[in-house]
Amino acid sequence: VLVKTNSLGLRDDEIVEDGRKKVLILGDSFTFGYGVENNETYAEVLEKKLNGSVDVINAGYASGYSTDTEYVYLKNHGLKLKPDVVILGFFIGNDAADINANEWDVDDKGEIKKVKSNTYYIDDYNRLRVSGMEKLWYYDYNVYLTQNSHAYTFFKNRIKHIKESFETADNTIYINEYDENMSISINKTKELIIKMHNITNENNASFLVLFIPSKEQVYGAKIYDKKHNLLDIERINIEFLDFFAKNNIKVLYLLPYMR
Repeated sequence: VLVKTNSLGLRDDEIVEDGRKKVLILGDSFTFGYGVENNETYAEVLEKKLNGSVDVINAGYASGYSTDTEYVYLKNHGLKLKPDVVILGFFIGNDAADINANEWDVDDKGEIKKVKSNTYYIDDYNRLRVSGMEKLWYYDYNVYLTQNSHAYTFFKNRIKHIKESFETADNTIYINEYDENMSISINKTKELIIKMHNITNENNASFLVLFIPSKEQVYGAKIYDKKHNLLDIERINIEFLDFFAKNNIKVLYLLPYMR
């Protein structure tokens, strides 16, 4: 897969002021288009559907992978592009949980200035890496084989999926009663989405949440807690849909269209 970025670090063509309306899309790997070519990202597909009459700007990953980094990007960089519409690609599978792995540098008013990840870092070769993995004895072998062997990558991912299938849903978004960390993470996520909505409107642009379901929800997976109780894996969706409705935040809910 070829990944090409422009001078702003976005997986998109250079932005040209040509009089077209602009749609800025924030999000994680779903928005960035992990695993697909540049012309296959949903930002690019949307622009083609609109016959090129609108400039759809893909800020996936450039805006980070969680709502705190997306908020900071929108505030400091995204709004300078003067978008007419801002779309937040919100993946329920981990966007509400990833935020707990980050540290915030805030100003005197508690406003976020900078976000630091405690999970990921960029190594000397500009590669995204998971913190702590480099200490494992097999780290260098794993990096080499991942870069040079499709078979190794295939079987590594299959083993990962099989392992995940035996894990319970404790401490995930699906659990019936959240622990303290998950509750804090979800509340922070909601607060930041409201902030994104508000600053977008203050800049005379429209704000929309593109609600992306998890694969478990799409395929109707049966997920249990450690006591083997069957969980309602769409409960978290309903919670967020109610939140969006109460705060007059427009949302496009994709789950019904993806089944």
